[in-house]
Amino acid sequence: MTSVQETPQIFTLLTVLCVLASIITFAVAAFRAIRGRQVAAVKLLGRWAVAAAVYLLVSLSVSFFKPRRIVEQGQNWCFDDLCFAVDRVTRSPANERGHTLYTTDVRVFNAARSPEGARGFWVYLRDADDRRYPPVPGSWTDVVAARVGPHEFARTSIAFVVPDGVGELGLVTGHGGGTPCGLLASLIEIGQGACLFHRPNMIRVQ
Repeated sequence: MTSVQETPQIFTLLTVLCVLASIITFAVAAFRAIRGRQVAAVKLLGRWAVAAAVYLLVSLSVSFFKPRRIVEQGQNWCFDDLCFAVDRVTRSPANERGHTLYTTDVRVFNAARSPEGARGFWVYLRDADDRRYPPVPGSWTDVVAARVGPHEFARTSIAFVVPDGVGELGLVTGHGGGTPCGLLASLIEIGQGACLFHRPNMIRVQ
C-alpha cells in the first residue's frame, strides 16, 4: 500500500530556504543599521515584508485548496522520514455511559538512516462535525516519544472515548509543534494549514 506524505518534499525545501533567506536578510539589515545606513536597512526590511506577505498568501492558498487525504488503516502516513499507521481499531463499551472506547493499534516506522523520534507528538479523533476527542493518557506517550532505530518499528495502542452515534471518525496526528494545528506552523510550513480550514488529513477510523 502506497505511503501518504503529509507535506511534499518540495514544500519542505522551499520553507527551509525561505527561513534561511529571512535570517540572512535580518543579518544584512542589522549590519547596515550598525554602519549608519538606516535608510538602506529599512528598504531591505520593507522588501522582506512584501515577500513575506506573498509567501503567507501562497501558504494559506495551498492549505485552502489542497484536497483532504483520507489515509486507510494499515497505510503509512509519513512526516518526512517518520511514518505512522493505524493497523487495527477495536471498539468496546466505555466506563462512561453512552460512550464507546476506540482503541487504535498504532505503528511508528522510521525510514531514515539514523534514529528518529516524534518530538511534540499530538493526536486526536475528529468526527464529521469537527468535534475533537483527545486520547486517554497512557504508556503510549513514552513509546511515540522514544527514538526508533533506522528502518525499525515501534508499536503501541492509543485509546479514545467517543460519544455513541458519531460518524466519520478520523485520527489526526502530527508532531513538532506539540499543539494540534499550531498557528505558527500552519502559516510557515506550506501545506500544513489545512486544519485551520477544518480539512486536515486523517486516518480512517470509522
